[in-house]
Amino acid sequence: MKTVETSGLGVSTVSSICQEVCQVPVDHLWNETVSTDMPQTEEEFKQKIIDMEEFWQVIFP
Repeated sequence: MKTVETSGLGVSTVSSICQEVCQVPVDHLWNETVSTDMPQTEEEFKQKIIDMEEFWQVIFP
């Protein structure tokens, strides 16, 4: 609410601006990041969890 009060813009205007700004990185980086960093199969996902457990020495539930 402080953004709305200090900018003199309406709540819906600030909300729209925030949504647009947050959507830009998703539109431009999501596919690239997901295709390189996210596991594509269940086996890759399980291996990623094992790698994280070994690296961080924490057991994930």
